Amino acid sequence: MRSQTESNSEFRTKIVPLDLSTAVNMARAAYVMYGKRALPIDNKSIAFNLTELSEIATRRVSCRVGYWQSNTRASVIVAFRGTSTGSEWLNNAHPAVWQKVSPATVGKIHRGFSNSFEEIWDDVAKCIDVLVQKHRSELLTSYANGQSMPIIFTGHSRGGALAVLAGLRGLTTFLLPVGVYTFGAPRVGDTEFAKLFTDVFAQSGSIHWRFECVGDPVPVFPFALEGTHTGKLVMLDPASQIVKVVGSEPHAAIRAAHSVSLKPSRPHKMSNYLRVLGEAVAVG
Repeated sequence: MRSQTESNSEFRTKIVPLDLSTAVNMARAAYVMYGKRALPIDNKSIAFNLTELSEIATRRVSCRVGYWQSNTRASVIVAFRGTSTGSEWLNNAHPAVWQKVSPATVGKIHRGFSNSFEEIWDDVAKCIDVLVQKHRSELLTSYANGQSMPIIFTGHSRGGALAVLAGLRGLTTFLLPVGVYTFGAPRVGDTEFAKLFTDVFAQSGSIHWRFECVGDPVPVFPFALEGTHTGKLVMLDPASQIVKVVGSEPHAAIRAAHSVSLKPSRPHKMSNYLRVLGEAVAVG
């Protein structure tokens, strides 16, 4: 595993634009973390399969780490499972909500998410390191050609929050550009943390695509005023299959009011995200 002080001149800073077929694949990876089979999608060009798969689980967290190669694309994929048990919901709603990332950095993050992340990160990092070292040549070629990020973190709901934390830690640990794809994820930290995250990602050519279905209440949780989202927002409209990158997103209070008027569990389901993205790719 490389130290934070080592340079990585092999990788040139390059922004990979939003690619919906990759987004669908990351949605598949997040979906199967719930123990379900991915929904069938007609477009054969987005067939997705992880090899050299490792499954890691603690009392509160589980994830999968694997290698993905498809034509000229190659990435190490880390997928986190979202909330599914009572203890995990209690962890999400930790009463002491915000804590500092570290004494040496600015910004606070949700303590429940932070505790869960720290519980599993060391094992995740070891698996990433093995795959990065083994497939460095393929990862380098894919990134240089603008095809995919060397390491991609993904997750739905609470799994998306963990993917955000893992993306920042993975970037500073391995000194490789990373991609983060989150679906219906809550806010992870305060404004200072969001700025730190944004600055570090911009400087490294990394990217966070944050997908949110219209009416999903979870992205406005926790409702503390200091919570701020990271990443570029991509809104999904299940009624029209519209996928839109949003430059200026609505205030959290407005989105919360909108979600109350709908059935909140339906827009939040990972199957809903996968369906809308799959239909958008098939139409495109």
